[in-house]
Amino acid sequence: MAEERDERRREPRVNVAIGARVRFGRRDAEQSAVTVDLSPEGARLRSVRPVAHGQGVMLELQLDPFSAAIECKARVTWAARVSNGLCSFGVRFLDLRYEEAEILQDFVSAVGGAAAV
Repeated sequence: MAEERDERRREPRVNVAIGARVRFGRRDAEQSAVTVDLSPEGARLRSVRPVAHGQGVMLELQLDPFSAAIECKARVTWAARVSNGLCSFGVRFLDLRYEEAEILQDFVSAVGGAAAV
């Protein structure tokens, strides 16, 4: 199944753990999550809250402690429980501003380049 997801992706993902805040609904409190991997178009995250395929979320990614967080709407493209009770889920970013998309692309390129060294 993971191989099928990899084949559908247009952009490669890099393995990187980034702190994230996720809000599942307007009235829901923010939940902490962590990225497992990241690309300019989406991410795989883990959280304690169960997530449903197709669910819309508001996502905030803090790429580094010295810059503003990237905030965007995202759609859950798949979700699964993992052995330790956490929920692993993939999201596709929906409304990144041009500047945020560039920052994310540069970040992913830098992390990917550092991993190749």
